[in-house]
Amino acid sequence: MINLNKLVLLTSMLIAIIAASFSVYGIGLLFSGAAIAAMVMASALELGKLVTTSWLFRNWKLANGLMKLYMLFAVIVLMGITSLGIFGYLTSAYQKSALENELRLTKIATFEQQKVDENTNIQNFQLEIDKLYTLRSEQENRMTETLNNPLITRNPIQLQTIQGQINSQIEDINNQVKSTNEKMDS
Repeated sequence: MINLNKLVLLTSMLIAIIAASFSVYGIGLLFSGAAIAAMVMASALELGKLVTTSWLFRNWKLANGLMKLYMLFAVIVLMGITSLGIFGYLTSAYQKSALENELRLTKIATFEQQKVDENTNIQNFQLEIDKLYTLRSEQENRMTETLNNPLITRNPIQLQTIQGQINSQIEDINNQVKSTNEKMDS
């Protein structure tokens, strides 16, 4: 069976050690310019708090009123310093997570803006392709009109020159369409 006195001692020591650890580390974070010195000082204050509390408990009946008042005030101040250190630790953890969260939100906003920009580019490319198809259709109609024009069909050299020019223009348009499609795909 577990001895109640030992359980109380173990529990109180565990709480004191954990609180002291958070407090010492938190004070080091609050005073980051001299973190090691602040942590050494905070460790000494934590030890002083435990010793003073123990002394008060053991010598409460023997100590005079002024000594009790001073020691009690010292323990309360040291408890405040412990709370300040724990506050520093928790504040640092909050700031770190808030900063990481803000970075994630900034990245998301950047990606959303890039997505909008890329969709705009795709729409512009699509409009360019549509214009090129319209132009190619006009060139093909011009080719058909040229082939049906009796004056031009009688002169084979002029017919061949016009056909070559129109075919060259259609080929250029097809290359532009292909290039624009590749840009859009990328």
